[in-house]
Amino acid sequence: ITVRSIGGSEVTILDGEGMRQVVNCTAGEGSDTVIEGFTITGGSAQYGGGVHCSSTSPTIIDCIIDGNMASDGGGIYSAWGSPIIDGCTFENNIAWRGGGIYCSYGNLMLIDCIIEGNTASISGGGGIYGQWDNSIINGCIIRNNNAGVGGGMYCDDNSQALSDCTIEGNTASYYGGGINCNGGNPVLVDTVVCGNLPSVFQIYDDED
Repeated sequence: ITVRSIGGSEVTILDGEGMRQVVNCTAGEGSDTVIEGFTITGGSAQYGGGVHCSSTSPTIIDCIIDGNMASDGGGIYSAWGSPIIDGCTFENNIAWRGGGIYCSYGNLMLIDCIIEGNTASISGGGGIYGQWDNSIINGCIIRNNNAGVGGGMYCDDNSQALSDCTIEGNTASYYGGGINCNGGNPVLVDTVVCGNLPSVFQIYDDED
């Protein structure tokens, strides 16, 4: 099934009104389930205020995911699946972990997305929190996000691969303004990391 707006995300708004998840994919949806051209806002839930994906792999295209709240994954929560997120903007989302995006036990793919101005209010990953996953992040801008640790990204025993990305202007209250790595083997190729505070990387060895 494809759910596509006619007027585009600027004028077609799905609003959770601060009471519910906006989009919930939990019925085994695959990549041929397409959600395209919406603003997804006002979501509130424990997992994934804007979008909740569990054991599913939908394709989300040209959406603005803005102003959602959750414990994990203010903008989107993805676990045990491989969603494709293409050309989307994540902004002004708030969560304890993963203000913009929370992904675990899967293979999330982010393509040409902007992840900006999101907050992890208690823990890590203002922009993205990845835990035990193998996400592929290509051509994305991760900027001006804030968290306790890992303002731009928090990597927890995962192997995310970033290429042609920019990670800039992110802040952390304690460490890892740009990226915090707690184990795992993330790979960065042709990626610019600059202007993050208090530091660019914070890396822990599993033996520490």
